[in-house]
Amino acid sequence: MRSMRQAVRFFAGLLAVCTVCTWDARASGIAADVPFELIDNRVFVPAMLNGKGPFQLVLDTGADTGGISLQTMRAIDAPAAGRERVGGAGEGTDAVIKTHIASLQIGNAAFHDLPVIAERFGALNDVIGFRSFDGILGQAVFRRYVVEIDFAASRVRLIEPKAFHAPARAIGVPFTFYQGFMPLVRGSVAGSRGRFVVDLGDRSSLTLFGPFWRAHRLDTRLEPGLEALTGYGVGGPIRGIVVRVPSFTFGNASARGIVARLSLQKSGGFADPHIAGSIGTGVLRRFHVFIDYGQHMFWLEPMAQAPDRFDRAGLWLGRRGAQFEVFDVIAGGPAEAAGLRKGDIVLAIDRRRTESLDLFRTREQLRDPAFNDPLLFDYERGGRRGQATVILRDLLPGG
Repeated sequence: MRSMRQAVRFFAGLLAVCTVCTWDARASGIAADVPFELIDNRVFVPAMLNGKGPFQLVLDTGADTGGISLQTMRAIDAPAAGRERVGGAGEGTDAVIKTHIASLQIGNAAFHDLPVIAERFGALNDVIGFRSFDGILGQAVFRRYVVEIDFAASRVRLIEPKAFHAPARAIGVPFTFYQGFMPLVRGSVAGSRGRFVVDLGDRSSLTLFGPFWRAHRLDTRLEPGLEALTGYGVGGPIRGIVVRVPSFTFGNASARGIVARLSLQKSGGFADPHIAGSIGTGVLRRFHVFIDYGQHMFWLEPMAQAPDRFDRAGLWLGRRGAQFEVFDVIAGGPAEAAGLRKGDIVLAIDRRRTESLDLFRTREQLRDPAFNDPLLFDYERGGRRGQATVILRDLLPGG
């Protein structure tokens, strides 16, 4: 997530216990072969920190130093070594604690004395919806190994660079580094060319930064668009105009039918005038990915592509304790038509109490074009309870 550049984005989920590499895997140059879980378009891998864990960490090309939550910092007895303020995609800054991890292990791949930052991410957990969060893996992993992300098998492999050979049918996409650590590629959207960072921490498929999309009038060329809350990062909420992009190319690779957001941020990472935008996991997951920092190359094996799905209810559901909260409602969308408002606490959906529902599965249902039954929302507003029937419909063409 460019939204968490130096501070990174921290989100957590539950992962299977780390699978230690076999002797044959080590002999073939694979230092780690571990399962990952894709949650909210973020890759979570298991790791041991200071001999404790496993902890579940986000794999992120958009992070300079790594990071951990304050809870993780206490759990591994990491020392505090000062404070600073950091910025990201949001328009504000957050306070963080500087610390370090004595040892980090992923499979048989070991790292030592890593500087990291620690932060309280309560707002992120609420808006994004994670019940807990452990931390993030940044540049230390990518600088040391060729990183393979097998989205079809849900595996991450760390390969010794000398043992790596690019697959014969893979598409090679060269990159340079922006600000010394973020992969930077050439790309084109709606006939407009620019430089794009590649950010595994960006939950979107494609984020177009304000100076770029305004200069090329992409809001009119890619209309119709919908203004909405599109995420939350270091510094606060991220609003954008959501559009569908028929085709996006970067290097010799392409992605079709993707949902993009035109950032409305006035400051922060997504207002950077030197960059066209950010390529997120929503694009990368369409490929079998190999990331080779030593050779400055992405190697991409294309997989079957289906158009991105966008929310068909016209709202952003986050978490408020055991219940869900409506953090945003799209003007003219089904949720607004049903009477739901920003700030409503959702107690039940179709008579099922929200404390028993998985927030991310609920969001998937709200995107699923095969799910067309009216949904009954029981909610609370200002101490009073009400009900709203939401009739789902496609809000972006081409889904």
